[in-house]
Amino acid sequence: QFLGAKINYGGRVTDAKDKILIESLIKVFVCPQVVDDDDYAFSRSGTYRCPSASSHAEYMEYLRNLPVATPPEIFGMFENCEITCTEAESMS
Repeated sequence: QFLGAKINYGGRVTDAKDKILIESLIKVFVCPQVVDDDDYAFSRSGTYRCPSASSHAEYMEYLRNLPVATPPEIFGMFENCEITCTEAESMS
C-alpha cells in the first residue's frame, strides 16, 4: 500500500484530497483480504471481486460476465451519481 500510494502516485499527485483518495482506493484494492478471503468483493453487490478461478478459461468466463458499462459502485459511489452524470452529459 505504501509503495503504491506514497511512492508510485504520491510524487505525481499534488492535491491533498487526491492523495487521500488514492490512499483510500489502494486500501480497498490492495489488501491481504484479496488473497486470503475467497468472498472478498471490491463492490457492495459482489459483482467486482477477485475470482477464485483455477484456470485461464474460468478467469475469462468471469471477465465476460462483467457489466459492459461500468457502474458507479466500482468507484465507491452511490448509484444515483450515474443519473447526475447522464443528466450533465445530456445538457452539454
